[in-house]
Amino acid sequence: MVTLWKQAVRGVWRGRKSYLACIVLLTMGIMVYVSYQLLYVNLSSAQKHFYASQRFADGFASVDAIPAGAVKNISDIKGIARMDSSIVLDARVMGLSDTKIVTLRLNSFDPEEPERLNNFVLVKGAVPENGGLLIGETFAAANRLAVGDTIRLIVNGREIERQITGIAQSPEYVYVIPDTGQLLPDDRAFGFAFVPKADLEVLGSGRGIANRLSFLLEKGVSFRQVEAPLREALEPYGLRSLVARKDQPSHAMLQQEIDQLGNMSTSIPTVFIVMAVMILYIMLKRMIEQERVQIGTLKAFGFSNRAIVLHYLSYGGVTGAVGGAAGVLLGLLMTGGMTDLYLDYFSLPSIQVPPDPFYILMGLLIAVLSGLAGAFMGVRGVLRLEPGEAMRPPSPPVVKSDFFARLPVIRKLLTSYGFMAARNITRNKFRSTFVLLGMAFAFAITAFMASYGDMFKTLMLDQFTKVEVYDLKITLKNPAGASSVLETAGALKGVNSTEAILELPAELHLEHLKETVSLTALPDNARLYRIYDVDSGQTRGPPEEGILLSSTLAGKLKAKRGDVLTVRTPYTGDRDIPLPVMGVVRTNSGSSAFISLEGIWNTLDIPPTVSSILLSAKDPQAIKAELTDTKNVAAMTDQEEAKATYTDMFSTYSTLMEMMQGIGMIIAFAIITNTASISLSERKREYATMRVLGMHPKEIGKVISFEYWVLSLGALPLGILFTRMIKQAMAATIDSDLFTMPLHTSPESYLSAAVLCAATVALSNRLARRRISKFDMVEVLKERE
Repeated sequence: MVTLWKQAVRGVWRGRKSYLACIVLLTMGIMVYVSYQLLYVNLSSAQKHFYASQRFADGFASVDAIPAGAVKNISDIKGIARMDSSIVLDARVMGLSDTKIVTLRLNSFDPEEPERLNNFVLVKGAVPENGGLLIGETFAAANRLAVGDTIRLIVNGREIERQITGIAQSPEYVYVIPDTGQLLPDDRAFGFAFVPKADLEVLGSGRGIANRLSFLLEKGVSFRQVEAPLREALEPYGLRSLVARKDQPSHAMLQQEIDQLGNMSTSIPTVFIVMAVMILYIMLKRMIEQERVQIGTLKAFGFSNRAIVLHYLSYGGVTGAVGGAAGVLLGLLMTGGMTDLYLDYFSLPSIQVPPDPFYILMGLLIAVLSGLAGAFMGVRGVLRLEPGEAMRPPSPPVVKSDFFARLPVIRKLLTSYGFMAARNITRNKFRSTFVLLGMAFAFAITAFMASYGDMFKTLMLDQFTKVEVYDLKITLKNPAGASSVLETAGALKGVNSTEAILELPAELHLEHLKETVSLTALPDNARLYRIYDVDSGQTRGPPEEGILLSSTLAGKLKAKRGDVLTVRTPYTGDRDIPLPVMGVVRTNSGSSAFISLEGIWNTLDIPPTVSSILLSAKDPQAIKAELTDTKNVAAMTDQEEAKATYTDMFSTYSTLMEMMQGIGMIIAFAIITNTASISLSERKREYATMRVLGMHPKEIGKVISFEYWVLSLGALPLGILFTRMIKQAMAATIDSDLFTMPLHTSPESYLSAAVLCAATVALSNRLARRRISKFDMVEVLKERE
């Protein structure tokens, strides 16, 4: 056995470049696995601890007004463990911006109830008494507010001043957005605050009157079981919305990010690990063929199949162990930086979760088992070899037909070097296929990584250039008459065109499936807000009748064209309105639904009202300044500012994008150089014979170069197909209710992948010529005698 171990060490050293390529692939795969799994554990652990410690509710209901006595009666509904009432009011903050409408969502709390639901965490300062408030950490940082500052608020038409007594975090506002209609937070324009209940009652509907309910469910009870009785009980109090925790905006964003991390922690590493296994398989298979005589000799001297197989398995085991250890170490280093990146967007308490040993050990185990699997597939042939058979070289393959004999015209087009290379490609189909697939996979990985940044740019910026092409969006506090609003907006100075839309929350039902979405009603001739189909590259108008679904939403409801959905909105009360599905469109905005503006007025039997006005204007800033103090304006969205927000977010990810592109380049280089090295090792005797016959290393190099360039060209279309397949697999992993991953790959990404692969092939050809020139021809020709 000592002899075999020495032979293993020498074998690994001889093929160190090929083994290094396998180690690189395994390292990358395990690095992504460990870092994403640990980040998944960190975020999910922080979420669970935060929710549990602050008693985050299982469900939420918004009503016009409800007295305390009614809340007590409703809390007795079977399945509800506890119900708290509170007051939630949106207040306009004055003096913080001349061009933004700054909104602070005021939440009441009872200072005498320390075990209240949805409690806050005090980051700094003190809990307020009457006349003070706590503000959110992200809002305070964005607007440079500190404990002790005073802010002016307008609440229900009353202007008041309140002193900031502290800074807080809340499980309801981990991701601070007003609703799921807004993808990114704008901490300068929207935040949350906590105000003592007695203080907020004065500003609301009066003492003992609430407008928001939060509740916990009994163990084993689902939201669906209590939804119907709750809805029935709350209808008399002006029910506006009733949602489970999963549809609460902040939780929905955080949970989708956590779920995507869990999915990506397995899908991305699998690609790298499978390629490493395949390379190990080819390497060990080639090694067995080259060492047939040694294997036969060992068997003749009494070495068992088990001992010989273990000897060759050690190659894969060591490769896996080294790659796994390096991957775990790099994964641990990545986790800290990625955790800090996520904390820039999710307001969670400091995450201090020690690395989970399970995932570290799993990373090592996956790497070692992958190495052993690749090695075992390559050495299975050892078990079938008999000593006598093994001690002589294998018979040369029989060529039953010559492809080029049937196409003599090709022979006339090619030089002698090209003809030799072409014959090599067709006569050793397994080797040629391996090189072709290796190059195609390298191209696909590089193109995918290069397009990673483009995908996020497309996802974000397409929304502004092909969907929301207005300059300014004015969101109203309360829906208003369409004609009067359009007339007023059209009279504003510098306005080129106007459009009115209606956005409202809706529950869509199909059989037993239900989804809560924002239903967007558009005018028939909409120009400022378009429905863009990313598959066809065409814009579509809203259907004259029925509803149009995004592909993500249709997939969740298992809906198709012709199905009839039942729809419930705040306008319908407890009535279900049937709407036929008129089509499914793939959008970048995740779960969305569209309907004609006139169609929704007729379907819901409501007056022609709208909730938002879209403007095309020369100077949006001047219009914002003019409308800042308008009472019925809830928010104004400037597209240029929104683009800047998206750009800032993308710049935060730029380092990650560059790292992913670097990984793609390393993997492509490792795959191409390794496949070239394996091919050269298999054909050492052939090239040495050519040299003995008088060919110069440069002439042999021309044969190799022609062969690799032909295979490279053949790998391009296959690589484009692989790129599409990788993107489709990733899209299935990370698509969410809020966005859909674009499948388009830019020509620039393909070009950069082609240039990198071409440079690597050129380098491999140069290295091959150098190795051929250094062959000891006598020793090479003696290898299989």
